[in-house]
Amino acid sequence: MAQQRGVLLEEAPSTSATHIEDEEDAEEEGAKEKQEEERPMGRTAAHLAACEQKSLLLTEMHNSVIGRIQRIYYPILAAVGVLVNLVAIVILSRGKCGLSKCISRYLVGMAVADLLVVIIEVILGGIIPFYLPVSLLDITPVCSFIAALCAAATVVSVWFTVAFTFDRFVAICWEKLKIKYCTERTAAVVLGTVSVLGCLLSVPWYFMYTRKYIIDNVPWRCATKWSFRASPTWAAFEMIDLILTPCVPVCLILLFNVLTVRRILVSSRVRRGLRGRSNGENHKDPEMENRKKSIILLFSISGSFILLWLTNVVFYIYARIADTQYYSSYTDPIYITEHTSKMLQLLSSCTNTCIYVLTQTKFREELKNAVKYPLNLIVKLIDGSGSSQSITEDEETEKVTPGGAEDVRDHLIHRQSVNLHQGIKLGGNEQSGRFQVRWCYQEVKDGGTVQLTKRQHQSSEAEKEM
Repeated sequence: MAQQRGVLLEEAPSTSATHIEDEEDAEEEGAKEKQEEERPMGRTAAHLAACEQKSLLLTEMHNSVIGRIQRIYYPILAAVGVLVNLVAIVILSRGKCGLSKCISRYLVGMAVADLLVVIIEVILGGIIPFYLPVSLLDITPVCSFIAALCAAATVVSVWFTVAFTFDRFVAICWEKLKIKYCTERTAAVVLGTVSVLGCLLSVPWYFMYTRKYIIDNVPWRCATKWSFRASPTWAAFEMIDLILTPCVPVCLILLFNVLTVRRILVSSRVRRGLRGRSNGENHKDPEMENRKKSIILLFSISGSFILLWLTNVVFYIYARIADTQYYSSYTDPIYITEHTSKMLQLLSSCTNTCIYVLTQTKFREELKNAVKYPLNLIVKLIDGSGSSQSITEDEETEKVTPGGAEDVRDHLIHRQSVNLHQGIKLGGNEQSGRFQVRWCYQEVKDGGTVQLTKRQHQSSEAEKEM
């Protein structure tokens, strides 16, 4: 959306660092920008001026209420967002969550898109500008590229959700089309097409910005071009972008969900009637149970998306109608509303994994196994090293005159009867306390003797399980 990428902001790629401009006459502002672009500045003067201006702005913003919240919110959001999306990608890619390959492919694609949103928009666009007022990200081509990446990641993430909702709509409402459309291959084609189109749609945002300073022939900072603010072409592109993301997706998701609910209610009523007449009213319908789980997952994802995006959509519609261009201060309600809606929107990139945990039993099991695996590995390594160091072998050898196999057998039976009261069985194991006693015998052909050997050692965790 245009405002979030720089129509209202002088520093567009930064989610948090917003430059507040004074209202000036449009023509004077355009002439001033052109003069600024044509005039290179000396290294020391330009560098000091840029650093001082940005430091003052960031200091004022950090001291505001919304700035203090963002300083805590964005680092937590980044840490949680990266972790949960990586976990979702790994677990869903294994295909052991009881979901079809088609659904798993969509969910993995959504997790990847959300991860990119967190990395690009939260970390590069939100955290770094907070703590590094002047960095390489301030070079004009870099910050322009980050702005385009932010737009692409947002568009792709939103439309992946729409694609998943439409897939579930087809699976429930269009039985004939389901066979051909709801496949893993179709899901891959849809996700790839949406990704390419989203990136192409976001390319123009790269050309929306111009340099603000030139230091040693290097352009620094991003300022919105005057042509963007005055051109009808850019205004049309901005409106199209606002409609495509997120107005149309929100409407489509609501429409698909309403139609899906309608279909489910009708089919459920019919199936309950048929099964009630044939099998009685108390029998469960496996088909309806599976459909219920799928619907809970669909509605949870769609509902959280709409709720977290709703404030953002309403604000930008209002801003466009009211033609809001500037903030009076960092305590301006417009400024606070915009950034609050932005924070809620970014939160939507971290909620899907929580939804999977709450709604999918097998996903919870896989998550538990993933958490337990490194812990079990550490325990086994510790037990293994402890057992190898604490092994004590006390061998007692008794020589028996070889009188054939019968003598050896009689001797073992004798020893077994002698040690029976101690809980020891010859030729086997008997665990007592921390130690395990093993008796065995072997024939030493060279010496012509039979050795009866007792080995006492500390039992390991693996032996206990056996």
